[in-house]
Amino acid sequence: MNLVLNGALSPVIDRVFPLAQAKDAEKYLNQANQFGKVLLEIK
Repeated sequence: MNLVLNGALSPVIDRVFPLAQAKDAEKYLNQANQFGKVLLEIK
């Protein structure tokens, strides 16, 4: 956890979907082509 807090380690973000496209995000995850994390953005 210290590595994350110190900024030495950060997650790899593959793609960010707006919350309105949650179904598209789920389809993308089910294809299993992502390299990193897939996020839903809530504004």
